[in-house]
Amino acid sequence: MLFASAEGQINVVDRFNSNDPFSVFSSYPDPDLTRVSTGTGSSASTGKVPLVLDPAEDRPVVFSLTKDAGSTSSWNDYQVLWACSNNGVPLSASEMTVSADGLSVEVGAQFSDGVVCLAAVDANPALVSGFSVKKSADPVSNTSVARGDEVTYSVVAENTGQTVLENVTVTDDLAVGANVVLTYKVKVKTDAAYGSTLLNKVVAGGNDPSGKEVPSNCAQGVEAECMTMHRLAEPGSLAVTGAATSPLFSAGPILIFLAALLFLSKRREVLSSR
Repeated sequence: MLFASAEGQINVVDRFNSNDPFSVFSSYPDPDLTRVSTGTGSSASTGKVPLVLDPAEDRPVVFSLTKDAGSTSSWNDYQVLWACSNNGVPLSASEMTVSADGLSVEVGAQFSDGVVCLAAVDANPALVSGFSVKKSADPVSNTSVARGDEVTYSVVAENTGQTVLENVTVTDDLAVGANVVLTYKVKVKTDAAYGSTLLNKVVAGGNDPSGKEVPSNCAQGVEAECMTMHRLAEPGSLAVTGAATSPLFSAGPILIFLAALLFLSKRREVLSSR
């Protein structure tokens, strides 16, 4: 009988959560006998584990990596890179087999071999969440309208971040890079008071996969790109004057309320067709 050795090592480059501990172990002679943990440290090693081999034997040795009890993250939060050597000479990719999940590696060991496999564990870069909403109108905002005119509103909601947004105000998930366009019309009441203002707002928000709220740029509905205004001009004075609009009269709140109802109605219509 002849001898070889196998050693498993961990190097934690960075943690996703500071309390994540990791363990490494080898399949021979026994996982429970070779298992070592990093705890809150940055490295750990099984040490050189003796392998008893027959002269012509080529024994497969598997090194595995686990997260220990107390970890609050998932493997999706980490990336693992294995590097193995034999008697100080790096092994090529064809001389080692990494599992599909990346959490173990298999190498062959013969007598007099000194196999060392190192698992480098690094936290995945934090993904940034983002949400943007923009409202426009036809006729364009800050122009005049007349009684009986129709105003067409468009709302574009876009996921500008790197995570899926869940529970978006439009009651649907928004994939990375996707956007939703909502278009609806509001007719100016024929008895609306001249000089009043038709004000239309949009408010939006969502949650990332962890449940954290992701506000959009339209958090209050008063941001410049999240609201439109039209002044109800008297007949014969539809030219835009640039003058400040007057406060809403009694018809104003009714017009805004109708616009809000149309927003909700159109939202459901858009979702039901997806």
